[in-house]
Amino acid sequence: MADSGVALDLDDALDLVVAARGGQRRKGQHAMANAVEEALAGRTPLLVEAGTGTGKSYAYLVPAVLRAVTHGERVIVSTATLALQRQILSTDLPAVADALAPRLPREPDVALLKGWHNYACRHKVSGGYPEEAGALFDLEPPAEHPATDADEGLGAQVLRVREWVADTESGDRDELVPGVSDRAWRQVSVTKMDCLGTRCPLLSECFPERARTAAKEADVVVTNHAMLGIAATGSPGVLPEHHALVVDEAHELTSRSRSAATAELSGPSIDRIARMVRRNAGVVVESLEQCASQLAAAIIAVPPGRLPHGPTEQLTQVVTMLAAACREALTATKPSGGSGGPASSRATAVSRWCARR
Repeated sequence: MADSGVALDLDDALDLVVAARGGQRRKGQHAMANAVEEALAGRTPLLVEAGTGTGKSYAYLVPAVLRAVTHGERVIVSTATLALQRQILSTDLPAVADALAPRLPREPDVALLKGWHNYACRHKVSGGYPEEAGALFDLEPPAEHPATDADEGLGAQVLRVREWVADTESGDRDELVPGVSDRAWRQVSVTKMDCLGTRCPLLSECFPERARTAAKEADVVVTNHAMLGIAATGSPGVLPEHHALVVDEAHELTSRSRSAATAELSGPSIDRIARMVRRNAGVVVESLEQCASQLAAAIIAVPPGRLPHGPTEQLTQVVTMLAAACREALTATKPSGGSGGPASSRATAVSRWCARR
């Protein structure tokens, strides 16, 4: 999109937003906003440290919105905490949009983007999965969610969330208040690895797919550090194409992104895959079952603490055997080139993970 011809000075725009919120001009806030504007225009890195009360969110949101709307350059804003994410979405961005509405060529389009399992799965709610799909590789680390009702049992929680899915437009777990336990949420959601993708009969109604479509069309996309971590591991299509990335709460970026790029593998998790393959595909998985017990033994033998020189020889051997067992299971579950469903998805995930080791 080309320049609209609407002249709006950054300092004036920031003053409009702050005044609308009942605030006063702050030199530090204007200095930061101008630095952000310069970085956006020149596409250069910028690191800002500002104390409490500076008004950091408006200092980057105002230039980001101006740039996105007048130049058609999408900006992604990432936070570490749900609290800040909510503040930006429900308070800060609406305040910027309202205050600048008379001076902008159009209203900024804003989208929220989260990890796959944060959205309900319509296909699973309708009974499309044979059993609860406990996450094997959930690359999206646990996040805070609305508090649950301590007196509500699991069955009541699942029933309530199923009724909610019929009415919600977003399927976003954080919009369900009161919230539900992780166990209840697993009854109505799947990880990206377990998702049927284009094979899903309810693809056109898929909540996470809708969120990703909206993000591809938005001016400003609000996401979290875990998503940045997943994108950094090379996962395609996690984030939409963008011209700029703003990382708020950057002091937590390392830990959050590291968690997102970490997978946990155990003997019991492999045993669950073996049971799924046997139950859903009806094939023999003896080698996979053997690897489950061998992996458990190899992990127990590993000394506590970090492994600066890499995994032990025993663990390396087991992982190599596990990769071969997964490939064998995949071949058995897809004899005619078809799909093996969630069981095959998990075996594929393990095989790829082992290959990276």
